[in-house]
Amino acid sequence: MSIAHEKLINGCVLENLRTGFQCIDNREVFLPGVSSVVFMGDIGCTFFPETCRPILAEILKIETDLFMVLGDLAFLGKADELQNTISFCNQQVSVPIFALCGNHDLPGYSQVLGLKNYAIILDNFVILVLDNSDGSFQAKSLAFTKEILNKYTEKRLLITFHVPPPSDLKAKAMEYSEWQKFTAIADAHLDRIDSVLTGHLHAFQEYHLDGYRIFITGGGGAPLYDLEDDPLKSHHAIKVSSFQAAALHYDVIPVEPITS
Repeated sequence: MSIAHEKLINGCVLENLRTGFQCIDNREVFLPGVSSVVFMGDIGCTFFPETCRPILAEILKIETDLFMVLGDLAFLGKADELQNTISFCNQQVSVPIFALCGNHDLPGYSQVLGLKNYAIILDNFVILVLDNSDGSFQAKSLAFTKEILNKYTEKRLLITFHVPPPSDLKAKAMEYSEWQKFTAIADAHLDRIDSVLTGHLHAFQEYHLDGYRIFITGGGGAPLYDLEDDPLKSHHAIKVSSFQAAALHYDVIPVEPITS
């Protein structure tokens, strides 16, 4: 069965998921027992050339329970192009991979990977997956945000979407007015939001905006931006651990491809 037709059942457990990419058709995916997740962004938005693949392969060797790609799996976003990236990743891993939609993925994303807004419900945390792939938060994304934040009041949250809020990196982010659409809903729950993880910019940054801790992690394989204000200047992933505890631990893992 192709990954495009693999469906998650509401209430599924980690050991019952197939390895590799998941196609989501339930808005809530329940995964008890998860301890760590590796987040990466922008793995294939330059036609997924040979220069991307060894970097991504090294990231996929990181020991974790789940991987999550923060958008831009493809360049033109056609279904066959997305499947090419997915097939490569699926050959590298023995754990599930989740994704969200990037601006490059828009044409074929729903056909191949399913819903653009969903929530991964862990024991003590919720990973909220939102679509802002066109640089804006549509009404559907905002309504889902409000629904999940109000439903899981006993859990802490990680928020994920593709285009980051404004930062001091000299590269294009979302407009501040779009960010305010999100914070107008989320501010009431800010004390439970551990961080916001985004991609889109092929760089790294950790910063704070309006009380939110934000990560930009766009170093999953595509060529890096030449930004003087990028403190890492390396391909990388972020491993978030201790989901079973009350406080999370973030490891930024620089990655260099293995060359023969």
